[in-house]
Amino acid sequence: MPVTKANGMTDEPRDHPPPARAAFGRELAHWRELRNRTQAGLARRLVEEGWVEECHQSYVAHVEAARKPPPKGMAEGADIILETGGSLTRLWPWVDLERERDRAARPRGLSAGQRASTIMAESDAGRQEASAVPTRRELFGYLTAGVIAGVGHVVPGLVEALETSRQAGASSLAPGTVEQLHAAIDHYTTVFPTTPANEMHAEVFQVRQWVGSLLERKLTLAEHRELVVVSGWLSVLLSLLAFDRNEYAAARVWCDHGRERGIETGHLELAAFSREALASMAFYSGQPAEAVAAAQEGLALAPVGSAVEYKLAAQAMRALAALGDRDGVTEARRRAERAYANLPRAPHPRGKLFVESTTCGHPPMLGAAMLLLGDWSAAEQLKSEQLASEPEHDAPGRSINYLERGIARAHLGRLDEASTDGMQALRSRRLAQSVLVQAAKLDRALAKADAILPEVRDFHRRYLETRLSIVQEQPQPRT
Repeated sequence: MPVTKANGMTDEPRDHPPPARAAFGRELAHWRELRNRTQAGLARRLVEEGWVEECHQSYVAHVEAARKPPPKGMAEGADIILETGGSLTRLWPWVDLERERDRAARPRGLSAGQRASTIMAESDAGRQEASAVPTRRELFGYLTAGVIAGVGHVVPGLVEALETSRQAGASSLAPGTVEQLHAAIDHYTTVFPTTPANEMHAEVFQVRQWVGSLLERKLTLAEHRELVVVSGWLSVLLSLLAFDRNEYAAARVWCDHGRERGIETGHLELAAFSREALASMAFYSGQPAEAVAAAQEGLALAPVGSAVEYKLAAQAMRALAALGDRDGVTEARRRAERAYANLPRAPHPRGKLFVESTTCGHPPMLGAAMLLLGDWSAAEQLKSEQLASEPEHDAPGRSINYLERGIARAHLGRLDEASTDGMQALRSRRLAQSVLVQAAKLDRALAKADAILPEVRDFHRRYLETRLSIVQEQPQPRT
């Protein structure tokens, strides 16, 4: 086991601590308090078990307050002692990378303006736009066909208008470019739940490409950071669109890119949302253990009290239920309910991707967790309450709620009601990959209960027709 001297690391005082270090401190404090450990007790265990050579209560306090960086041994040891599931070890490389970048990316003797004008040549962080994701040729391989087929109908002509405006001015960015891009992201977020992925993907990808090209130009530090954040949000959105198009490899690439952009700019909410998207995709791909890992990594990054904290805790709760871990579900449920109770019920502000609008008194994924644990009555009641509290909109989340209530009703022997729920879900225009996954589960539950019942046969036929039509609409690999 590697031995690290905890108090031998240098302190790096600053007015605002590095974001990954701050996230590590919050996560360490969260797990320590959850396990009823004192700072002194944790320090003593770290030394006694050989994770670090020397550590005192004051050092743990400094790490939790982000005043000092944690050594790797502290992350690994605290994960074991506090039973975190590895969340601190997964977060530690970002802390280390942050420290190394901070040391290497600050040339001495240059003014802020000079650093801004040479940012692409002097800072590795500025080069990540080209190096942290596959090459353009590789990315086209991931994304199969039709990725730059032209501007769609969602924000018509956005790239052409902004590029023409930029060329007409003397600056690398036209006035208002960043604001227009943020407005476009807000609009994409609004229409995403009700617009088929194939109708959005080409345009969002084109905007994302254009933002990448802007990052290669001469920019101020503020402009560079804002564009990196924009590229990160677009990447998270592209990950969800790619998954709905059954392009899981591309979806993972985009998720990881969103995380890196969030860490690079200190926008931890963006980084955390990338993990929420990955957790959701892993769950619907039948990989609940990977979904738990992604959710826990995101919780280590998520700002306390944020919408993404609630969503990640709910994702962890659902995935742990799929693994049959009732104790883990109870713990994740407490965190989800605490975060959900503090969530404003008003329209979400910029950046809060895909936060459900609901007046429901419990976290929306609680019903799904009860379903996975086999508590059919509780699941049916929770899903009914959720459907009653939601606005009537044609979105995947609502379709999934109908399907999951149908699964519960099928297990309760109410096959006609279950079939009706399934038919309602499949009427949606926005049949995402996640909807098809849950529809298949309802189809199996109904068939197992009574495969020859007319309502069951009608749903089975409708499900097969829907599945075939979706497969035919999806982009095919190039030959």
